[in-house]
Amino acid sequence: MHPSHENQLVRLKKVEGQVRGIQTMIEERRYCMDLLSQIRAVTGAMRKIE
Repeated sequence: MHPSHENQLVRLKKVEGQVRGIQTMIEERRYCMDLLSQIRAVTGAMRKIE
């Protein structure tokens, strides 16, 4: 596997975990500002994958 692909997969797995966390937060009806903070983190992580 190409080294950059391996790096991208690691980042995608991190994003996957973050998205699952957001899903749990929504199910638990967590505070919207906490959700927005996590969504911004996912957005930033996705930008790094590009």
